[in-house]
Amino acid sequence: MIKLALARFPLKQLLSLLPWLILALGLGLTVILWRNARQDTARTLEAEFQFWVSRIIYSIEARLSNNVQVLRGVTGLFDASENITREEFRRYVEALHLAEHYPGIQGIGFAQFISSDKKAAHEAAIRREGFPDYAIRPTGEREFYTAVLYLEPFTGRNMRAFGYDMAPEPVRWAAAARARDEGQAALSGKVILQQETATDIQSGFVLFVPVYRYDAPHATRDARRANLIGWAFSPLRMRDLMHGVLGTLDFDSLRAVLNVEIYDGISLAPDTLLFSLGQAVAATSHSAFRALRRLEFGGQWWSVQATSTPWFEARLHSREATLIALGGSVVSLLLALLIGVMTSSQRQIATALGETARTLAELQEAEAALHFTQTVVDRMSDAAYWASPDGRLIYANAAASQMIGYTPDELLALSMSDIVLDYTDDHWAAHWRELKQAGSLRFESGHRRKTGEIVPVEIHVDYMQFQGIECACGLVRDITERKQAQESLREQAIRDPLTGLFNRRYLDEILPHELSRRQRSGEPLTAAMLDLDHFKHFNDAYGHEAGDGVLRAVGDLLRRSLRASDLACRYGGEELTIILPGSTLEDAWTRLDSLRQAIMQMHIPYRSGELPAITISIGIAAARAEETAAVLLGRADDALYRAKEQGRNCMVAADGCPLPSG
Repeated sequence: MIKLALARFPLKQLLSLLPWLILALGLGLTVILWRNARQDTARTLEAEFQFWVSRIIYSIEARLSNNVQVLRGVTGLFDASENITREEFRRYVEALHLAEHYPGIQGIGFAQFISSDKKAAHEAAIRREGFPDYAIRPTGEREFYTAVLYLEPFTGRNMRAFGYDMAPEPVRWAAAARARDEGQAALSGKVILQQETATDIQSGFVLFVPVYRYDAPHATRDARRANLIGWAFSPLRMRDLMHGVLGTLDFDSLRAVLNVEIYDGISLAPDTLLFSLGQAVAATSHSAFRALRRLEFGGQWWSVQATSTPWFEARLHSREATLIALGGSVVSLLLALLIGVMTSSQRQIATALGETARTLAELQEAEAALHFTQTVVDRMSDAAYWASPDGRLIYANAAASQMIGYTPDELLALSMSDIVLDYTDDHWAAHWRELKQAGSLRFESGHRRKTGEIVPVEIHVDYMQFQGIECACGLVRDITERKQAQESLREQAIRDPLTGLFNRRYLDEILPHELSRRQRSGEPLTAAMLDLDHFKHFNDAYGHEAGDGVLRAVGDLLRRSLRASDLACRYGGEELTIILPGSTLEDAWTRLDSLRQAIMQMHIPYRSGELPAITISIGIAAARAEETAAVLLGRADDALYRAKEQGRNCMVAADGCPLPSG
């Protein structure tokens, strides 16, 4: 058909149409290349935009999780002692260095649950502490009250919340009741905090963690309601919190990329707006890139809406696409002209060729635009890397190289199994299938440095697909400091602050495990209950300050005298518990009698003199087969009671045989 069509035109006429045909073909090819370049740029920018949104979500969740850990430390403080004083609470919160480690947090508080019949006694007790005008607010008769008792730092704005009852306010109470009934951290909806003044008012919310009686059950909802003491809570101002969160990111780069609005709940209404960064999203409805993510934490939903900025969208008009359009058009035109002026002078031909060469040189410059996204990612403080479906690393930024000590070239020769702790190729294959199905994953692990050192990390990884290429895009944060803080909080939660011994809560946690291990191994285990003799009379005669000094001295002696495998706890008041794994009753008898005599011989300085000698009574019991922790401690406690009946300063075994005093 083509031959037939061409045969109808004389050769001269065909030659005259040839320049136009070349021009049409060149421009058509230019349009295709330009469109492909635009699409590639759009896909790259979309991936970068979504990456920034994921970083914001990840950072918010991490910050709220850290705040929950702080509040759980407060619950451990109440587990460690029956009566936490205002000064003890202040010292605990002060040691956390909130402004340094938890920016945006307004303070740490404790709200006490008070029944209506105890309201008057509660207010009278607080007034005796030096607050003569104290009263629960708002006033009025109610079935119960949830008064803010402690809130540190107890200065400035926080003093405005002292005595505030959260129960009458429905938004706060909904979260507090949810925390009480579920035994979990709960986040309130949007509120105006009591700490706010007439100026600089911010949207706020409150994070609650319930506090129960340490020696009472709370496995069911009814038990949790019956044994509630109150709530550890943290009021947070949204703008301060987000500035703290975003301050961990590349703030200038973030503002250049997107506008962000955060709403309380799933409704994007003006009255639910919590935070806004940059231009209002409503005013940017024409934005090329948009994202709406839902974030659930502590039973409360947030909506995070983001749109791209004009600066970011300007990169859609990439230099590469522009140069392709310009260069393709020029080259097509030049080629057409070249054919059309073949008979013209060599000077004209040379000029056309020169223009073509300059255009091609400009096209080569477009390659630099493709590295812009990589440059942005390289500037991030968090480590980032991309991995192929087979687990091979295909990109890693400078922060990743710095974190694990490999050069960029060395990193690209590794796979995920070389970096991630306890990872194998099979683990990665299963992980990839899970990631592809879920779209994104978040988990904690460890990264193996080149030196062999293990770095604890938190990983947020997204499944990405662009230009027909699949990859896992991971954002990795070094959480060494967080783990150290958590360990510190854990230590504070299981230690009695006065004696330095373990607390009752830790005893209840660890003793069942020790008994199970004993039953499996057949090793002996002995428990002892110790009580300082006539300690109440001692406090009455010398004061509680001296009593605290005695308890500290006894705690120091126990820590020095016992083995690493032994467990010494403050059971309550002046009563102590010692667990001796691997010790028979006879072994325990000898060791504890030596301990009793060592306590009698202690010299405890007090003021300008020395306190009188301290004696202890001890009851011991050897664990029996299939015996529970409660039964074992009950037998030891019965033996302790008999030791007191026999005159104190002695030991009695659970079978009733008295041990001779020293």
